[in-house]
Amino acid sequence: MKLETVDPREPCSICPATVTKVFSDQYFMITIDDLRPDACENSMLCHADSPGILPVQWCLKNGVHLTPPKGYPGLDFDWADYLKQSGAEALSQYCFRTVSCPSVYSSTTDFP
Repeated sequence: MKLETVDPREPCSICPATVTKVFSDQYFMITIDDLRPDACENSMLCHADSPGILPVQWCLKNGVHLTPPKGYPGLDFDWADYLKQSGAEALSQYCFRTVSCPSVYSSTTDFP
């Protein structure tokens, strides 16, 4: 199952990733997709509430650049083609929390 995630090694980059192991209904492992033959695995443990995990097409819908997987052939990344080529499915939208958190700071917050 595929999703979009913030790359922990390059925090300004959102890229495709794969759910590689499910531990429970709350915890799972994802691996940043890297198509190079000599790829170094970049995996991380996630919680269902992890802020850096996003559904497929999130970047497109929000006008944010999606960085194609390293080793991806071509300049234009297309999720439909990528899912078909990899024989994978997008992780269901229902797996992502849509909780809105109020800002911690407001105009009335006093700073020391």
